[in-house]
Amino acid sequence: IYARALNNLDREEEGLAALLSVRDEGENDGLWHYRVAYSLYYTDRAEEALVYATRAHELGGYDWRTYGLKQIIESSLGIETDE
Repeated sequence: IYARALNNLDREEEGLAALLSVRDEGENDGLWHYRVAYSLYYTDRAEEALVYATRAHELGGYDWRTYGLKQIIESSLGIETDE
């Protein structure tokens, strides 16, 4: 919740730090991966963000929002998808 609030305030670096502080707890949580991907993308780290967005999608986390974020990241990297 804290990391989400930071991201919503355009403080993605701080949000990312908060998320990474609970990495062990979030490792199998799709929503955690989604939030890390979001933070990374909005700190101009799209390639890293794609790894987390893909994992979030695999885990079924955050439904259509995860899919949308993944598409945005792929598009920013010039990756075309068939999904």
